[in-house]
Amino acid sequence: MATKRFHRITSFLLAGLMLVSATGFSVDMHFCQNEFKSLALFGEAQNCHERAALTCHHAVQKDNATAEQGNDCCSNKSIEVAPSDDERVPVPTLTSAQTQFIAVFVATFLLPAVEAPTTGVPYLNYRPPLLLRDIPVLVQSFLI
Repeated sequence: MATKRFHRITSFLLAGLMLVSATGFSVDMHFCQNEFKSLALFGEAQNCHERAALTCHHAVQKDNATAEQGNDCCSNKSIEVAPSDDERVPVPTLTSAQTQFIAVFVATFLLPAVEAPTTGVPYLNYRPPLLLRDIPVLVQSFLI
C-alpha cells in the first residue's frame, strides 16, 4: 500500500517537473537596499511602495531630494528559465478526420470499460414458502 502511494507521488512529481521544464518559467524578485522584499512567479514582483502593510525605510525619509532618489535603492531581479529548442515538443495539428477517429476510438474501446453499478437481483435471496403436501406427487398416476 505504501509503495503504491510512493509510486503515485513520484509519478506526479516527475510529471510536474516535465511540465515545468518543457514550458519554462520566470521568477521576479524585489530587493530594497539589498534586502529581499517580495517574490513573484510568472509576473512582476510587487514594489515595496505599492504595499501598505510593509513600509519601505526610504519612504519615510524627510528630505524630498533623497525621497525622490529613494527609488535607486530598490531593484528588481528577474530569472527566466526557458526550454531549449531541442527540449520543446512540437504540437501536432490534427485534421477533422483524425479528430473523429480519436473520438470514435475512445467511445468504442474506453467507455465500455466503465461499467454502470449494478443494482442487484431482487429475487436473489428469495426463499419460497414450505409446502405441506407435494402437489406433483398427488396429481401423478403411477403404473405399478
